Amino acid sequence: VKLLAMKALASGLTHEEVAELVGVHEHTIGDWKKRHDKGGVDAFVHKPSTVAVRKRCAAIEARIVERRKTEPEAGVRRIRDELRREEGIEVSAETVRQVVNEAGLGNPPPEPHRRPPQVRRFERPVPNAMWQIDIFTFTLKRLFPVYLIGVIDDHSRYIVGWGLFRQQTAEAVLEVVKGAIGQWGAPREILSDNGRQFVNWRGKSRFQKVLAREGIDHSRSAPHHPMTLGKIERFWQTIWTEFLEEAVFASFADACLCIPTESITCSKVSRSPIPSPGDQKIPTPADHSFRRMPITPAGAKRRRAFLMPLWDTDVNDLPPNIMGGGALGSGAAA
Repeated sequence: VKLLAMKALASGLTHEEVAELVGVHEHTIGDWKKRHDKGGVDAFVHKPSTVAVRKRCAAIEARIVERRKTEPEAGVRRIRDELRREEGIEVSAETVRQVVNEAGLGNPPPEPHRRPPQVRRFERPVPNAMWQIDIFTFTLKRLFPVYLIGVIDDHSRYIVGWGLFRQQTAEAVLEVVKGAIGQWGAPREILSDNGRQFVNWRGKSRFQKVLAREGIDHSRSAPHHPMTLGKIERFWQTIWTEFLEEAVFASFADACLCIPTESITCSKVSRSPIPSPGDQKIPTPADHSFRRMPITPAGAKRRRAFLMPLWDTDVNDLPPNIMGGGALGSGAAA
């Protein structure tokens, strides 16, 4: 404030105008002006009032510097506490920090480091390589919460399993997963969030034990990062905006009968983000799942690279449907 007042005086304002702007008496502005003319900016620096006080401050600074040199790993609060406990010297942590930095003994600033590039988009090369599972909550008759459990194939975006339940329990999740496995075969991997239906804080959950018994790997998304399950999350948005938001169900049983039909419809008409080159038609998830669209050379190469570790044989001995030459159901690809 004092420096700003001096700049205002230098710009041509009077003592009365500067005093009104700063909120002090005009005589105070005059005293600041005299001190600034005599000592410059250093005249505004707070100094100890007496010689004894100045000596005491210098002694405290020397003790702080000595402590820092003796224990370089000690922080400012530790130095403050040791001075108070062992020598009876009362000093604040901020004063210790200022003295240490002025003596050139402060910690160097942390070096900025770039995070390694993160995987932002992924897609498995074949059906049944990975399933994503999630739970969507909405209210029935705007009063009773119900839970829609869905399982989507990562490659084809095909809804392989679903179920509507009154409670979101591990038993409900396992019922949907077992039904999907019975219809389409077991996937190599299932991706879920960290909900209590899927994981435990300690040990393995019932869901993980069942997957391990079936030989299925369980992957989890990072906490508070729903983008990892983006495919199933996008499906929830589609079924909500196109059906559930305006739908009226007479009862829970009525919702159980209507929602699966609508789920299949939404899954089949949703477009895949990877169209086949040279085709006018954009393949749907059902086309991807049942191999109704011709596979491209690049796609066949990716599939061979993915499936080769599963076959203890030469590439030429693989069946033609594995090489992309025939119709292959999603359940037989895993």
